[in-house]
Amino acid sequence: MNTIRAGFSLAMLAGFFVLAAAQVAGLVALVVLLSTVMAGFVAVKLLWPIFAATTWAVGRGVWRAVRSRPEPPTGLPLPADRAPMLWATVRELAAEARTRIPEEIWLTAEVNAAVQEESRLLGLAGGRRRLYVGLPLLQTMTVGQMRAVLAHELGHYSARHTHPPVRARVPGQAGHRPHP
Repeated sequence: MNTIRAGFSLAMLAGFFVLAAAQVAGLVALVVLLSTVMAGFVAVKLLWPIFAATTWAVGRGVWRAVRSRPEPPTGLPLPADRAPMLWATVRELAAEARTRIPEEIWLTAEVNAAVQEESRLLGLAGGRRRLYVGLPLLQTMTVGQMRAVLAHELGHYSARHTHPPVRARVPGQAGHRPHP
């Protein structure tokens, strides 16, 4: 099933660029066709602004899709030297889940935990990983409960739920949405 979803997502990703190229090509064909039936000056005056505006709009949309960046994380970064037990637990659980550890752990105000992965190459390659942990979880859960939450979140990485070809997202960012 994941292979079918991944193939479908890749087809949609490629289709975005194919559709953009087809729009520009269709517009060029329309300009050429109309310029053969209209007087030269009228054709230039009427068709050039339409061609320029459409090409600019399509080009801008493609550029924004290719250059999109994820929103900056909210919360406080939690480096390994400030939370050694948490980082050690994450390393241990990541090894058990057979996935690489996140590069960053962020402390948030929400009663939630989530993971995020910044993608590269239009979402075809994984990138920087972040784990978000809510302070209320750390304050209220037992060590065993917190390990279960962290294992669940790391499971999203190992199951590639944050990988864009499996989960269609905005290019440049993929992540596990917070639990309600």
